Amino acid sequence: MFVYRQKPSAAKLIISLQPFLLPRPLKIGNLFQYLLARFTNMKNLPGVVVVAFLLSIPVVSQRSDAALRGVTEKDKGSRSVDGRLQTLSAAEHLDPAALEGALKRGALVAGTAMFIDEALPRFLRDVGERWHRGSFTPAHEHLASDTVRRVLGWLVEAYDVARDAPVLLVATPSTEMHELGAMLAAAAAAGEGWRVVYLGPNLPAADIVGAASQVGAAAIALSVVFADGESTVRELRTIVATLPPGTVMMIGGPAAIRLERLIADTDIRVVRDLDSLRAFLRDRRAQQADVAAD
Repeated sequence: MFVYRQKPSAAKLIISLQPFLLPRPLKIGNLFQYLLARFTNMKNLPGVVVVAFLLSIPVVSQRSDAALRGVTEKDKGSRSVDGRLQTLSAAEHLDPAALEGALKRGALVAGTAMFIDEALPRFLRDVGERWHRGSFTPAHEHLASDTVRRVLGWLVEAYDVARDAPVLLVATPSTEMHELGAMLAAAAAAGEGWRVVYLGPNLPAADIVGAASQVGAAAIALSVVFADGESTVRELRTIVATLPPGTVMMIGGPAAIRLERLIADTDIRVVRDLDSLRAFLRDRRAQQADVAAD
């Protein structure tokens, strides 16, 4: 029998068990056998499951932790290649279910940070390259993008965020229709313990400011990929000038780098990559914790 301290969703349970997964797929009984073999005190599990009784089958693996880690490292490269081939094959065959499954497995194998920093952008580049070569049609690209959106939403929703966590509002400004960068930022922020309010693409300045005020956002993050004209600069200046006091504004994406000089006289922060975003969010949360402690 398994005793749950709380009833997790399937996604939350899988992500909570992610650090303990073996390189190859396991049946549920074998997975828990491995967990018991590795942890004599099940309190080491990250707050989801307490195993009270297991199937009365001997533990299959008698290998040490070092041996198990060695297997994991040995298979890591081959799993990455296999996953890349599986995702591209699913996209090529216009199979959204297979593609979604392959991407989710990739997230569990690589870990959330590596998945959204490296694996997912690489997959999107692969799709783009095939589209430019003519081996993928717009239909393939649309299916891949739509599936990636679902997987990123799944990642964001899988985190149990504290009730008092700071709020990050994520969107793209008016005329910016490309939202995958914003969704990557949302997933990274959720991984840092922030409560993410994702509003999607092409949102006017007044709506961004109004939403930030309504949800009490500690910060907003806007993705700008192609929108780098004068109208975008005016939008960004309007947003930062009318945000509630204390709300920090960040922009990221290819166009953000091009716009940096034009908004240098504002309080807008330009984040160049997801690691920079994570670092800022950690610092900001620490500052808020210090203020609350005082």
